[in-house]
Amino acid sequence: MNSGEAFIFDVCSFYGHNKYDTGNWRTPRHRLSKSEYIENYKKLVPASEPEEDWNARNILYSLPFNIGNAIYNPGSTQKPVIYDDMVTLCTMFCPDYLQREISALHTSQNKMSHLENLIDVAGRDIESRDHKWDKDRKKKIEGENEEVGGSDMMKPEPVRVEVDTV
Repeated sequence: MNSGEAFIFDVCSFYGHNKYDTGNWRTPRHRLSKSEYIENYKKLVPASEPEEDWNARNILYSLPFNIGNAIYNPGSTQKPVIYDDMVTLCTMFCPDYLQREISALHTSQNKMSHLENLIDVAGRDIESRDHKWDKDRKKKIEGENEEVGGSDMMKPEPVRVEVDTV
């Protein structure tokens, strides 16, 4: 094809049921989210099979719109909507898995809190040692510790602890 005219190729093609059209309507950020709009749409364009999954598919199709809104619009209020929609889908299709993951998350958060407390206590101990070393060094400088061949206290490097959560 060599016509000399501009040619645009959009590689962002996808397959979706007709409810993808209404995915953007679902969000509470505008008036189209009211059920009357969806019901009238469904009168004109009947739900595809399996009909009982229409709502779940529509929630799924709404996620890209809501995630895009949350990412690209400062002050967006869509994060709780996204979270609730994802929890709804997990509750519909994998409730046991969702419960296990939420329990694991709480356990992980408790472990992280415990580790943070341990690190905080260790940090206070290091600050206490730093104070002692600084005090000893000051004494040496002032001539109070002029012993030849005496032991110099070396200040250790701080230790950094990184923990990956599971």
